[in-house]
Amino acid sequence: MDELVSLSLARISYSRLWRRLGNVWEELKESVNWVVRDGSQTNFWYDNWLNSTGRLTFICNLGAAPRPTMVSDMLTSLGEWDWDKLGHQLSGSVLEKLVVVPPPMPQYGADVPGWMWEEKRCFTLASTYKYLMREWDKPRDSKWRIIWSLRVPWLVQIFMWITAHNGAEDKCPKAQELWSKVLRPEVLKAFCVTPFDTWLIGNLQHRPRQEFPDFDWGRVEVETYNKEATSIVNRSSTLLASSALVHAIHSLLQKGWPVQVRHIPRGMNAVADKLAVDEASLI
Repeated sequence: MDELVSLSLARISYSRLWRRLGNVWEELKESVNWVVRDGSQTNFWYDNWLNSTGRLTFICNLGAAPRPTMVSDMLTSLGEWDWDKLGHQLSGSVLEKLVVVPPPMPQYGADVPGWMWEEKRCFTLASTYKYLMREWDKPRDSKWRIIWSLRVPWLVQIFMWITAHNGAEDKCPKAQELWSKVLRPEVLKAFCVTPFDTWLIGNLQHRPRQEFPDFDWGRVEVETYNKEATSIVNRSSTLLASSALVHAIHSLLQKGWPVQVRHIPRGMNAVADKLAVDEASLI
C-alpha cells in the first residue's frame, strides 16, 4: 500500500507545488478509498475501502487495536468471507454492508486507490469542489444573506459584515447618544437590552416606518459626489442634453414619485469611508 499512497511527500528538494501538496497530504490521504480487487494491498482495518463506513478499526468490537490485516486474509479457504471471524469483530450494521460486497479474487487484478468523493473513484475537480464546499451546503445564518443582499454601497455592506462578525456586546456610548436623539424612548430601551444579532436582523428585515414615523418615506433622495452629474439631472446644465441616457433619466424623474437629486461633497462622508476602508483592509 505504501508504494501506491506515500506516507509522506517530504523530500530534500522539491517544488513549491510539491511543498503545498505536502502540507495537505494527510487530509488528502483521508479521501483515498481503496477499490478492492484481489485484496492483497488493502488493509482491512486501517484503510478506507468499505463505502461510507470509514476505517473499520474505529468501529471494531476488539478490546485493543487490531493487528494490520489485508482484506484477502479475511477469507476462508474457499474464497468466501470468513463470517465466523468477522461476526465476532464487527457490528451487525457493518456486516450488513459487507455481505453485499463480493469477496476479492486474484483474477480481478491488484487493488487500486481511488477518490472517495467520486462514485467511479476517479479524481475530478467537480467532486473535489463539492467535498471542500460540503460545509457551505449546511443551513447558514440568515444574517449573512440579508447583509449581502442589501441594496446599499459596498462600503456599507462591508461595515455591516464587520459589525455582524465582531458584534456589539458593549455598545459605544457615543453610538447610544446618537441613537437617543433619533429613537423614541421605548425603542431606545429595546435597543440597549436586545441581543445584538436579534437587533441587527430585526432592523435589516423590517421597514423602519414604525421607528421613524415622522420621516417622509414616500420621497426618494439620490445623493452623488459628482456635482456636474447633479446639475445635468436637475436640468441646470445643458451638457449632454442630447444624450439618450440623460433623456431616459429625466423621463424617470417625471414619474409619479417625488425625487430629489442632490450633490454631497465627498468630505461629508470622509469619516465613514475611512472607517470602512480601514476595516476592509483587515479582512
